[in-house]
Amino acid sequence: MKNDLVLKQKKILKIVREYFKRKNSPFKKKSYFALYENGIGSQYIKNKIYNLKIDIFKKFILENFNLINYSNLKIISNNNKNENFKNLVITWGNKSSFSNDGTFHDKYFSTHSSNHKKTLWIILLNEEFINEIIDKNIVLIYPKKNLLNYIKFIKIFLYNLFNIFLGSNNQTIDQDYLISDCINNFIYNNKNLSNLKNLIMPYEGQAFQKSIFYKQKKLKKIKTFGFDHSAPHSIATQLYYTKGSPDYLLVSGINTKKNYYKYYNWPQKKIKLTFPSRYKNFDKKDFKNKMFLPYDFVKEDEILKNLENFLKNRKNNSLKKFRINIHPVKIKDKRHINLKKKIQQIIRKYKQKFFDKSSNSVTIAVGFTTTPIVALEFKLSVLHICPNPDFDTYLNCFWPNIKIKKINKFSFFYTLNQKGKYLNFKNTNKILEILND
Repeated sequence: MKNDLVLKQKKILKIVREYFKRKNSPFKKKSYFALYENGIGSQYIKNKIYNLKIDIFKKFILENFNLINYSNLKIISNNNKNENFKNLVITWGNKSSFSNDGTFHDKYFSTHSSNHKKTLWIILLNEEFINEIIDKNIVLIYPKKNLLNYIKFIKIFLYNLFNIFLGSNNQTIDQDYLISDCINNFIYNNKNLSNLKNLIMPYEGQAFQKSIFYKQKKLKKIKTFGFDHSAPHSIATQLYYTKGSPDYLLVSGINTKKNYYKYYNWPQKKIKLTFPSRYKNFDKKDFKNKMFLPYDFVKEDEILKNLENFLKNRKNNSLKKFRINIHPVKIKDKRHINLKKKIQQIIRKYKQKFFDKSSNSVTIAVGFTTTPIVALEFKLSVLHICPNPDFDTYLNCFWPNIKIKKINKFSFFYTLNQKGKYLNFKNTNKILEILND
C-alpha cells in the first residue's frame, strides 16, 4: 500500500514537471496546481492520475467560475502621493484585520502596517469594506458588486466562450488575469512606487502572484520574495518553481527547503530559511485535543467511518473530549457545518471513551491539510484521516523526519522524530529584516 502511495505521489510530481516543460503559461488559473482546492489545476492532475475523461463544459465553467466576482475590482487608496515607498507587500485580509484606528494586522507576517511606514500594503479583500480611517500606507482592492459588475462579466464570459469553442489563439481572461492586471496597472500609475526595492507576498504559487512578480521584475530593479507562510503540504505542487516565481522563497524549516529543491525545481540558493511568523502567537493548546476539518473534503462517509473506528478501538476513559474546528474560510459553508454535526453525533455515541482527566492527547486532521505538521512541531501526536490517501498522506520518502504508522487505507498515525525541521522558531526573522524601515 505504501509503495503504491509513493508511486502515485511521484507521478503527480512528474505530471506537473512535464506540464511546465511544455512551456505552458504559469500565469493562468489552470496552471495553479493547489491540491487543497477543487480547482481546474487539481482537476487536471486527477484526470491524469485516474485516467478520467475531460468534461469540456465542466472545464469551461471552472475556468470562469469567479469571473463575476472579479470583473469589477474597486481600489481604495489613502496614501500620500509624495511618499516614496521602499517595500511593497501584496497580501490578503478581511474586516477583522483592521483596528479602529485604521491599522492593518497581517496574520501571515504577524505584524502591523503602522510598524512599517516605508512599506505600502496592497490588501486583497473578498468583500466590500468601507472604513473612514485607514493608514496612509494601505491600499484596499475588493470586488465591487453592482450593475457594471454583471455587464463586464457577460462581456468577458462571451469573449472567453468565443476563444475556446471557436479555436481562437487569443488569450482568455480569468480571475488571475483580472487581479494581476489591476495591481500591475496600479503600481505602474503611481510614481511613489517607482523606487521600490523589495516586493513580498505570502506566497501560494497562485497565477496572479507569478504574473505580478514577472512583470515588476521586467519593469523595475527590485528583489521579489515569496513567503511560504504555511507548514508544508504533503504534496506542494502549487509551489513548483516556474517563470514568474519569486527571486527568493522563504521557508521555515531545513527539511522543507531540502524537499523543495529536490522535488519542486527550486534552485537551492533561491530558498532562504526564515522565522515561521504565521505561528508566532500559537502554541500547543491551539492544536491539542482538536479535530481540524480542511478547506475542502471528499468522501464524507470515509471520514465518519474512520473516526468511528478510531474511537471504537480506544479504551473507555482513555481520551480527552476534543473540539471540532471548521476551516476559517468555510465556517458558514453548509457542507462543513453538516459534517461537524455528524461528527458530534459520533462523539456522543462513544462518550464512554472520554474522560476529562485523561493524560492522552491527540490532534485529528482530515484531508489535504498542513495541520499534521504544525501539531507535530508542538510535540503532539496526530491521527490523519485521509479520504484521498494518494494526495493527503505524508510519506517518509518526502518527509523523513515523521514517524508514520498505518492504521488502515485511510488513516495514519504520526509522531515527530526531531522538532524544528519544518517550523523552526530559532530561525532568524528575515521577513521583518526586509521590512525594516
